[in-house]
Amino acid sequence: MADLQAAYAHRADLMDANYRDTTRAQHADFSAALERNNADIQQRLWADMEKVKLDYERLIYTELRLIRQRAAAGGAGGSASPSPPAPAQPPALPLDYSRFAERFRGDESHVKEGQRFYAPHFTGCREVLDIGCGRGEFLELMREAGVPARGIDLGEESVAACREKGLEAETADLFAYLAALPEHSLDGIFCAQVVEHLPPGRLPEMIGLCASRLTRSGVIAIETPNPECLAIFATHFYLDPTHVRPVPHPLLAFYFQENGIGVIELRKLSPALETMPSLASLPEDFREVFFGGLDYGIIGRKL
Repeated sequence: MADLQAAYAHRADLMDANYRDTTRAQHADFSAALERNNADIQQRLWADMEKVKLDYERLIYTELRLIRQRAAAGGAGGSASPSPPAPAQPPALPLDYSRFAERFRGDESHVKEGQRFYAPHFTGCREVLDIGCGRGEFLELMREAGVPARGIDLGEESVAACREKGLEAETADLFAYLAALPEHSLDGIFCAQVVEHLPPGRLPEMIGLCASRLTRSGVIAIETPNPECLAIFATHFYLDPTHVRPVPHPLLAFYFQENGIGVIELRKLSPALETMPSLASLPEDFREVFFGGLDYGIIGRKL
């Protein structure tokens, strides 16, 4: 009886241990499956929300366009004085802009590294235009990514530097060049450190031209000094004699939306703290608001 009782107790312990192991394994499998399902549901939810957001922005843009068309049709019969011609793009100053950029903006590797985060937004594009291509840093990034891209610039020396690297670039005025392109002929537009050189009245014209040349879901990215960062006025902005006026990002986002560009993303660039260590003595919240990024990048897609 004692032997039987001991054998029974041993078998009971084994069965209990096996049951616990089986239960633990089933619980781990269930938890892993539940986590995978939750992640999948969350990804589908975010994708659905992005789709709803995009459809909503398209609807708003369509309604605004209809309202403008009705207003234009209603006022077509009235007499209106002709609008004065927009001022032409200011001529380039007689200076070595390549040397100027090297000294005050940074060498090519520094600029190229700062623009690298834009590259994923242009993945899959087949016709990308770099407006104000300069020394060709972004064009080189596109070549590395296998994305066809070409550039335009007012500076003949900059265009020559691009061609020496085997990049496609030409000397051209952005307004004339964009106006000569067929509509919906580009699926990507990049423009860095250009809009602050334009007369304020011509900036909406430029955004309108860019939007009309983009295909549906085409991407546009614009980079410019950030006027919300007070340090930009004490250091970089007025160093360039060709700068006309800084462009706040809410204004640029408004121009985007007015011309059917949505899914807008904003990114602050070049933290002022990196070039002005004395800002570390300021409270962090104050520093973030008034001394954040020296530049910003705004990215959107054609609705």
